[in-house]
Parts: sequence; structure tokens; C-alpha cells
Amino acid sequence: LQKPIDEERQRLSAGGHTRAWFDDFKTLSQVRDYCDLLATTYPAFVTRRTVGHALEGREIFSLEFTDPARTPGKPALLVIATQHAREWIAVSSIMYVADSLARGYGVDSAVTSLLDSFDVYLVPVANPDGYEYTWTNDRYWRKNKRVVFDKVYGVDINRNAGYMWGLGGSSSSASSEVYRGTAPFSEPESTTIHDYALSIPN
Repeated sequence: LQKPIDEERQRLSAGGHTRAWFDDFKTLSQVRDYCDLLATTYPAFVTRRTVGHALEGREIFSLEFTDPARTPGKPALLVIATQHAREWIAVSSIMYVADSLARGYGVDSAVTSLLDSFDVYLVPVANPDGYEYTWTNDRYWRKNKRVVFDKVYGVDINRNAGYMWGLGGSSSSASSEVYRGTAPFSEPESTTIHDYALSIPN
């Protein structure tokens, strides 16, 4: 797989800024800046919020969408992306949804109806440390950046939640791609998502 990785890195470093935003993958800082742009461009119904921080201190942030009247009591939809750092398409997908919701309210009848009926909460990068690491060191890094036994093994954030923790589909071995951590919610990333979800009404 090294050849396509090298080709991808060459393409991304060769002036991707000249392309349209959704024509290629974006770094963490580019995603953060685009979320800022959506929130400042559509302040009546888009809010950008810091919901926590990852192990190395990077911000975990959300975009929150509602109707301009901010009607209370609506059901909420929460979408979490990029728990697995190497799944770059998840970032692109959720950001496309965010862009469509922001630009579509009052213009597209389906988007308008959706936001009149639901509040939508999107977390584009739930594992920012790991995602950053895929851009700088290891394109196929999956987990967070937890140090175990004096080495960065990482914890699979997707296997670190409390429900049925430690059962099938995870491992107690730190070197495993599905290492679940030492306990449920041992990682700040999974704890942040847990607490954020519980803070959302309805």
C-alpha cells in the first residue's frame, strides 16, 4: 500500500488549496477553519462548540444546527465521525452534510423541513490526535495516542464505551488494532463523546 500512500501525500502537498473544498481530503486545521466559517456565515442556526479535548490536548468540537427560531423541545440527531483516525472519508462525508445543512436552510425544502423538525449535532473528528497523526506519521493509524508500557499503542475509541465493554470485537492487548483500553471510558475522547451526548436534550 505504500505506493498509493506516497501518491496521495504528493497530491495533497502539491497545492490542494487551489481545488474546491470537497474535491480532496482536508487536514484537522482545515476542517476546524471550515466549521468556523459555517458558524460565522450562518449564525442564526449554526453554532460551533468546543465539547472537550483529546489526550494530547487537541480540541474536539461540534457543529450544532437548528431552525432560526431555535424552537425548543425538538428531537435531536447526533452524528459522530472519525473515531478511527485513518477513515478520512468520514471527515469528508460529515463535512458535506454540515455544508448542505448550513447552505440549504431556507433554500432547500428537505433541509428546511429537517431543521424545522430536528436539532442536528455533528462531531466531525472525534479522534483529533489520531487524525493529525495520520497526516504526519502513519496514514493507517487507527487509534488515539495513548502511551502504554512506554510506547504509543493507542486505544480504539470505538471499543472504549461502557456498553458491553470488553466483550466480542475488542482486545485486551495494547498492540491490537481493537485494543479497548484499561476500563470503560478510560480515554478522554470517549468520555467527551459520552458527556456531550448526555448533555443534548431529547
